Amino acid sequence: MSTQLLSRNSDRLVKIAKSYNADQQVKYLHIEADIEVLIQQLQNLSKQKDN
Repeated sequence: MSTQLLSRNSDRLVKIAKSYNADQQVKYLHIEADIEVLIQQLQNLSKQKDN
């Protein structure tokens, strides 16, 4: 996934998240952070595989 695609998806998801209450927003942000970490790990693994 390109950074631009991730950014667009993130922007769209942030708009959706704004309608949630505070507790849901916190849960959403934790999940989003977890997803970002997993994406970074996948990208790192992909780079290692290419080497």
